[in-house]
Amino acid sequence: MTTEVILPKLGLTMTEGKVVQWLKKEGEVVREGEPLFTVETDKVSLDVESPASGTLLKILVHEGEIAPIAEVIGFIGSPGEPIPEVKKVVPQAAVSEQPSQTTSPPIPRQDHPVSAGAPKPISPLARKLAAEHNIDINQVSGSGPGGRIVEADIQRLINEKGIVREKTQPAIDVPSELRPISQVKRITARRMSESFQTVPHFYLNVELVCDRLVETRERLQTEFESKHQIRLTYTDLLIKALALTLPQYPLLNASWEDGQIRVYQEVHLGLAVSTPQGLVVVVIHQVDKLSLLEIARRSDELTQCARENKLTPEDIANSTFTLTNLGMYGVNSFLPIINPPQSAILAVGAMGERPVSEQGKLVVRPTMQLTLAADHRVVDGVEGAEFLKSLVQILTADISKILG
Repeated sequence: MTTEVILPKLGLTMTEGKVVQWLKKEGEVVREGEPLFTVETDKVSLDVESPASGTLLKILVHEGEIAPIAEVIGFIGSPGEPIPEVKKVVPQAAVSEQPSQTTSPPIPRQDHPVSAGAPKPISPLARKLAAEHNIDINQVSGSGPGGRIVEADIQRLINEKGIVREKTQPAIDVPSELRPISQVKRITARRMSESFQTVPHFYLNVELVCDRLVETRERLQTEFESKHQIRLTYTDLLIKALALTLPQYPLLNASWEDGQIRVYQEVHLGLAVSTPQGLVVVVIHQVDKLSLLEIARRSDELTQCARENKLTPEDIANSTFTLTNLGMYGVNSFLPIINPPQSAILAVGAMGERPVSEQGKLVVRPTMQLTLAADHRVVDGVEGAEFLKSLVQILTADISKILG
């Protein structure tokens, strides 16, 4: 009996994935639980395990192609076993294009054969390419599973008919090249654009005087390295301060959801990490229950896994607030974009010696800029200001609480 290989949903926001690599070829033996293919999601590249043991009979979605979640992308079975007919998964975009027939919401992932009058199933890349060259997709025959139109079908038609896309000639003929981007960057760009266009951002900025923060890190650094073999960073100290502050301000640990506010009962802190594939937000779960040492260890583990492309779906799931730090690149301050569906994100700038006023005199102290971006549907200015005030209080006068 054959087993379907399904493109799994590996994250809350994932609607489609790109098959980067098949780790087995058609006709090769596979074992249940061993890595079968690599998929690139909206956040990271992950290896997906084989759902059964047997022979990889057929690959339906090839390397470089994009498929919606729950799509059948291959079959495993016994050699010579017939390949079942594939039922299509209707993508969300295809459902939304059809006129509503009832007052009940459509079920976007219901399996059914495509009828003659229904819109043709088409991959996002193929749809984009067809639009760029003014091609009617109803005149295109799809070679993908279930007749799905893929990018190669559109490109083949372009080549056969010699269709040339109209381009606006630049005023100056400057040498240039078009560089393809990863699935991670492509979907990150889309989600950030949607966030900035649909979420009413507002920003609050404070300057943190870092004397106590520097003293605390210097005092603990030797112990952490010699006793625990872990490097304590300023980011670790900021994470711990956020873990102590966020439970006091539940609307900063929340999201806007269909006209209501969802307040999360636990703090799952997202940390933005740069990787070769693009920006990834790793998640320290239940950070409000962790000690400073546990935070430092988990932060180091997740950062290393992100840069080595070894993250698991759990490592990037369910963040409720995000911290992004560009201080190590010498950036003094910046305005971050909220990571949907969260209500807030904190940006951290570079620490540097700067003049500050103390009792009417100018003195030089180490400082850094903290910038809060918040969703005005969930958080108002006073709540954001009180949150920052409490955070600064913990990082200065009450810094001993970080060690508790």
